[in-house]
Amino acid sequence: MNKMTSALAGILCFSAAGLMALSASAQTPNASASAGLNLTGLSYWSTQWTLIDVMKQASNGRGQLWATSNMDSWVFNTGHQAQLDLDENGWPRSLPDRSSSDFHYVSTIIFQDNAHYPVGDYTVLYDGEGELNYGGVTLISSSAGRDVVRLDEGRYFHLQIRSTDPENNGNYLRNIRIIAPGGLCGAALSFAQQANNCTEPDQFTAFASMEKPPVFHPLFLQDIAPFRTLRFMRFLNTINNPVKEWSESARPEHASWALNAGAPVEVAAEMANEVQAEPWLNLPVRVSDDYARQAAMTVKETLDDHLTLYLEYGNELWNSAYPYILDGMYAEEQGKQLWPDAGVSDFEYRLNYYGMRSAQICAIWKDVFSDSPERVQCVMGGMGANSWVNNQSLSCPLYAVSQGRSCAVDMSALAIAPYFAGYMADDRYLHILSEISEVNQQSQDGLETLFDELYRGLFRELTEDPNLEEWQQAPANGALAQARGYIEENKALADEYGLQLVAYEGGQHLTYAGNIQGDREAINEHVFLAANRDPRMGQAFKDHLTDWHEAGGAVYVLFESTGRYGRYGAFPLKEYQLQPESETPKMTAVLEYMQQPCLWNGCERITHSQDDNQGSASPDDGINDDSSTSGSDPSSDDAGVDNNNDTLDSDSSEDSQGSDDSGAAGDTGADDTVGDSGSGQDNEPLFLMVAPIYDTQGAVLSWQGGPSDVAYYEIYLDRVRVGHVKNGYEYTLNWLELNRHYGFRVIARDHQDQILDESGLVISTAGDSEAPSRPEGLVAESDGEYGFNLSWQAATDNHQVGWYKIYRNGVLYTMTAAAEFHDPWPPQGPVSYAIVAKDVSGNLSEISDEVQARSE
Repeated sequence: MNKMTSALAGILCFSAAGLMALSASAQTPNASASAGLNLTGLSYWSTQWTLIDVMKQASNGRGQLWATSNMDSWVFNTGHQAQLDLDENGWPRSLPDRSSSDFHYVSTIIFQDNAHYPVGDYTVLYDGEGELNYGGVTLISSSAGRDVVRLDEGRYFHLQIRSTDPENNGNYLRNIRIIAPGGLCGAALSFAQQANNCTEPDQFTAFASMEKPPVFHPLFLQDIAPFRTLRFMRFLNTINNPVKEWSESARPEHASWALNAGAPVEVAAEMANEVQAEPWLNLPVRVSDDYARQAAMTVKETLDDHLTLYLEYGNELWNSAYPYILDGMYAEEQGKQLWPDAGVSDFEYRLNYYGMRSAQICAIWKDVFSDSPERVQCVMGGMGANSWVNNQSLSCPLYAVSQGRSCAVDMSALAIAPYFAGYMADDRYLHILSEISEVNQQSQDGLETLFDELYRGLFRELTEDPNLEEWQQAPANGALAQARGYIEENKALADEYGLQLVAYEGGQHLTYAGNIQGDREAINEHVFLAANRDPRMGQAFKDHLTDWHEAGGAVYVLFESTGRYGRYGAFPLKEYQLQPESETPKMTAVLEYMQQPCLWNGCERITHSQDDNQGSASPDDGINDDSSTSGSDPSSDDAGVDNNNDTLDSDSSEDSQGSDDSGAAGDTGADDTVGDSGSGQDNEPLFLMVAPIYDTQGAVLSWQGGPSDVAYYEIYLDRVRVGHVKNGYEYTLNWLELNRHYGFRVIARDHQDQILDESGLVISTAGDSEAPSRPEGLVAESDGEYGFNLSWQAATDNHQVGWYKIYRNGVLYTMTAAAEFHDPWPPQGPVSYAIVAKDVSGNLSEISDEVQARSE
């Protein structure tokens, strides 16, 4: 029994007990739960096993499904998505001719940058004719419409369509489903890797053998089943979602649900049905009224009739940090167009438009649910630390004057995110946290100081500055007391409007938000992340939740479910799907807390037991696609995976909570190579050429010449053998270190492993190692109100400038793609700005000249 099946055998015991509890009464265990859960999004790097069909989590790393790959240059993604001939569901109907195109085939990433995916045999089902190829996995078997590939630990999984519709009769490759290993032990939420893991092996049904496999993985459903409410903000990709019309929305039949449009809203509703949770749905900020109505109709048709829902417009439009600012700036512009003569600040335009649109969309949904409008609980999202912001959105004075009422009238609740300890990211506390980090690295309990700060407040005495305002100081009584004060302040505001106070997110907020330069890296690892793995953090969560409910708060939706910890913090309650309970103090504490009875008036609700629902996703729910297995053999043995290929694997350690910085694409490697032996070369010297690959920080090696009786070519990187090629004259290495000179060499060997020839040593760099030019001409001009308009000359780059990092008073403030930015709320007094350009490969320019401004 391998490590994976050993872990799963223990899980089965929990599964059976959970199912017995579900069947024992007409109510599910979450019927009176007091907390909800934000769900992490779908992605190839996710450590949460959300779906059975993992094709639905595929992407090219840039918010699109397909990378356009070049067979000659071995560039993983040439960026020619506009040239793709796709059907309405995203499947390529044709591919360009190799001789006259910028790309030759398409690739997508199923798993990468992920040490905790399900290992085992994946069944690939498809319709149509063509050639599929796989990278990082072993091809076990292949037949018409069905391949089986094996994913081992420490590998990755890429899918390629090398050719499609060979007869030109419209029978292109489509409806690809990649079914995860494992199956059910006869009950809806049970799971086993194989039959002998079941108590009764004859009850085992493999997912791959089911005509309609479940949509959601049973282990994922077990994790979320205890929670009352599920917030789908990340699952639906709410932030900076470009969708405007319903025709642009994600549909269940689409090839992937992990793209810019997010997952389909009916999939979210179906998940809520599965565990009888209240769905908390976020609509993108750019959507039309028709989109809002169509979404409401879809949810009404899908969601169980007895379940209520929370409805929120956008996410944190008050937040001026990247990427939230992108939605905020959209709201500002819309507000200016609606009320051009209002004479208010840009920020007030934003808040008034947000309040107006929240009320309008709420009215549309309640109209669709006119037979039971109480099922739609509309929330106004607010800022936990500033109730003035929330009052602006609720009162929406610019809109209210024409309506004769405030936007709060349409709302059921004010929603805030009462995180605690976020102030610790301020540079004024670096010296304290550095000391904690050093003590903790010496195996002493340096974290005691941090937890003392949470409960009692030590930083205030150590850092108090009489020249600073009170809100700029460390809290007098610690982080939990500060959060409690914010809760009480917003509860008073909610009471003024007759609204519930709910938490759309919350928990600890120990993070440098990706900026781990200097001492921050050690602090992040040995203080922030370590504290989140400490049992005392679990107790802090319980005490914080107690403060919330004692202050009169209703449901508290924690942030977030399962995901890896890293430079963006440690928000998830679990780090990976099979993490032992002993290593998840936050999840354990929250589950214990929810054992209490209902904690606010109206908490009781009606749910149906799992027996009533009969398992995951019925055959007629419209979410599962037809499972036809018609089609032809996608590949012969030499179109599959070279099992002997010892290519250098991708080893990315990017710790992103989102897709912004998680890598654009993966290692195409030699495992991705379809052999094409060509004509061979007679007695010409073996000549090696190396070209950089920008997208994957790699290098493609190509060679010519050499003897005609070569059995294989060995690939050497800095004198270390990293792979070999049996057929073909190219090899790709990815995710190498930038700005470093590597030595590449190719050696030709015969069938007796004797050296026939070797190339000369080629010294070259990998990827894009050239930094952008320094931004010049930075200007900061008053916007005529409180803030500043920044502008500068666009930087140049050998490949592509991706972002500009904006430093305010010497600290990274936000990022923008344009060579301009509006800062609506700078700190009072002298303010300095400087700009650094960052290209798409991560190279940073020299910092610009600093400009000074003064905010009155």
